[in-house]
Amino acid sequence: NTLVMGERAQLSGLGDVVALLWPFLDESLHSILQNQLVPEVNKKLSSLFKLKLTKCSLGKRTLDIGSIAVRSPPHRDGGESKSWEISVPFDFQSDADFEASLGILPLGVSGIVLQGEILVTIGPALSRYPVLCGWRVCMLDAATIKFELSGAAAIAELPGIRQLIHDAIDTIMRDSMVVPNCITHSLIKDNDPILETLSRAKILHPTPLGLLRITAHSASGLRKADCFSKSDAYMKVLLGSQSKSWKTTEVTDSSNPTWRNEQHDFLIWNKAQPLHIKLFDGDTFSLDDLLGETEGLTVALALQKPSQDLLLWFKGKQHGSVKLGFEWLDFKPLQKQKNADSKLQLLAVEFLHAALPRSAGKLQITQKIMTETGSQEGPTATGHPIVTKVEDNLNMMTARALSKLVKTKKHTDAEIADILSLTVEQVQKHKSHASEPPSHEIRTDVPTQWRVDHVSYFPVTAATLENESLELSVWLDESNLGELKLRLKDFIMKDDAEHQRFAFGEVKLWMKISAFAGISK
Repeated sequence: NTLVMGERAQLSGLGDVVALLWPFLDESLHSILQNQLVPEVNKKLSSLFKLKLTKCSLGKRTLDIGSIAVRSPPHRDGGESKSWEISVPFDFQSDADFEASLGILPLGVSGIVLQGEILVTIGPALSRYPVLCGWRVCMLDAATIKFELSGAAAIAELPGIRQLIHDAIDTIMRDSMVVPNCITHSLIKDNDPILETLSRAKILHPTPLGLLRITAHSASGLRKADCFSKSDAYMKVLLGSQSKSWKTTEVTDSSNPTWRNEQHDFLIWNKAQPLHIKLFDGDTFSLDDLLGETEGLTVALALQKPSQDLLLWFKGKQHGSVKLGFEWLDFKPLQKQKNADSKLQLLAVEFLHAALPRSAGKLQITQKIMTETGSQEGPTATGHPIVTKVEDNLNMMTARALSKLVKTKKHTDAEIADILSLTVEQVQKHKSHASEPPSHEIRTDVPTQWRVDHVSYFPVTAATLENESLELSVWLDESNLGELKLRLKDFIMKDDAEHQRFAFGEVKLWMKISAFAGISK
């Protein structure tokens, strides 16, 4: 069938592709369940009841792909977008068979239903080979999950195991596939001219459209969850990644709680993102009771009015309402003279590449912004080693950095060698013709180069930047190779836009910290 921009169409053949991949997906799922789901559930269980997976099979029934739609996403600056979003809905009515044990009690999981939508973004487009810069795969929201439990552990419902499994699956999806988390792939080569003005990291991890500020005012008419007392109500707002959820303070003994204009900021990449607002009754000795939740709310709908009373629903019936304020802020490049006093700023922490002591393993860079009142965690950046051969040439990425350092005439050959993890002989050999196109190889007698190409974004308050810091921790498999703490005020107002090299522990890391000013609309 023919795809028309903005309209949905059923494409034949996709189901056949899924069927071909199904055996490999089966093996991959077993690894995810064993290494991610089981540990996530066990974190919430007592030492007497630990979940152990004994059998895992996806079954023969494959994923059903719905009608696909293609659209051009909104550009952050309002200009013409050179990328396209492909929306792919899916429905998995599974005959999967999972068996596990909870302590000494057997537990079975069957009748799994998984429904959601995958968003594939391709571009930006080029007028030359390879035509597309790359692609990203993500979801705007976690898929809905339903399943049945069997066995003695299910009968006993020990201890709220259904909710624990559901929440663990939801968390894994959100922290791996729900925006801003995504699977990315770049098609750009190291010598492509586009990298002179736009980094590979910014192509794969674009700047957010803006920021949604939510203010909690009050709730009214909440249902009574406890028999002998009113609710100890608090609100939880979830948008995108699980790690980005927000929880208000708890208002004790009230069916009509009021919050003193508590606020939270959410970065937005797509205004179609669903916004989940739930109110709970906090309990000390049992799981918190759900009092009600909103339905069908998206960022776009929230922005239709600056203040809204939203209905709350519980088991298909309306139970009370919650009053919230919504404000949208755009981001503009921070300029020292014009808007340096902006109350809200967006920090972009951009990683280019790293030099590590070995070329095998799983690289992870954890990040968090530390303030006087707490911390703000960012997504984990990952990387892969750059393919190497025994050659005396430099890769294009290193050669470009070498050219820039030579042109500044601010560094000796020894200093340049140290900055780029090269030998003095390499610098001297390439110094005279650094602008000529080199090959794509790099020596193996220097620390292994790892490509990271990741950008993390943090909303911060300008007034607190004086005391805020960025803390990084670099891991290769289970080994901590080094930790770094940077004062943000040392970087925010710098005029240069070059990546800087930081050496700590066994790591040399090339990164850049830049800022945008938040402009209220």
